[in-house]
Amino acid sequence: MKNSLYAWRCSMLAIFLFGTINLHYSQSTNPDKVRLIIRVDDMGCSHATNTGIRQTFEDGIATSVEIMVPTPWYPEAIAMLKEMPGLDVGVHLTLTSEWTNVKWRPLTQVPSITDERGVFLPHGAIKPHDARCCNHGPCVEARRH
Repeated sequence: MKNSLYAWRCSMLAIFLFGTINLHYSQSTNPDKVRLIIRVDDMGCSHATNTGIRQTFEDGIATSVEIMVPTPWYPEAIAMLKEMPGLDVGVHLTLTSEWTNVKWRPLTQVPSITDERGVFLPHGAIKPHDARCCNHGPCVEARRH
């Protein structure tokens, strides 16, 4: 119930924002010209996120989405996307687990960017200019992943 309420609130916020933008859009001289693309993010990370994204698409708010492949609700997201053929879909590269209580694993073994449990390290654990990240270690493994 709590997750569905959160998804509903997110949808209502998006509807409010879109309604304001739509008012401006309808007053433009060329109403067929696209002026704004709303892209939603993190599809696959939870059931509430997936249902919220589906709702924003069905309500005409979102036209584009990024999906995270190694997440627990990825299979559900794929099933939902098959029912939304007009939605533009991109891949959200996932090389970290930024949340404290939700973690995911890479699809292949990548020891330099995973912890002892095999889940991705938190965001910021390896700095881009870290000596380990030059032409070996995490960068090479991330490219392979």
